[in-house]
Amino acid sequence: MRHVIPVLRGLLGLILLVAGLTKLLPPDHRLLFEMAVSAHRMLSPEMVIWAGWGIPLLEIALGVLLLTGVWPRFAGTVSFLLLGLFFGVMMSAFMRGIQAYCGCFGFGEQISQWTLVRDGAFLAVALIVTVAAWRRPGAAAAYSRPTLAEQA
Repeated sequence: MRHVIPVLRGLLGLILLVAGLTKLLPPDHRLLFEMAVSAHRMLSPEMVIWAGWGIPLLEIALGVLLLTGVWPRFAGTVSFLLLGLFFGVMMSAFMRGIQAYCGCFGFGEQISQWTLVRDGAFLAVALIVTVAAWRRPGAAAAYSRPTLAEQA
């Protein structure tokens, strides 16, 4: 399992990096992503614009952190929360019968059972990466204060 976690972390990082870049490049993809976000009918028009910029930039940043192994607890936790949010939004649209596009890797993929299974798998990988980061031996010591006995 020790060798599997870095592979999963790298895979998750690559997925998020590609997802973020496909929403921003070329520039008109950001507008298409905003249309996909708007179709879910969950955000005001102003928040859709913020999401159109913020989500791809966050995905890119998380992808870089996961690929480099920097701040693994932060990157894993935020990735898990972000993917959980995406999964919940997609599930909500699917259950309400809204014909919306996923927007996961650009524009044009309608939400279906397949996108829910795929994104559910991404969420499971993020959970594994996050739990591993929090359980990593020695990681807790880097974030804790020494006890009085250790100071003496």
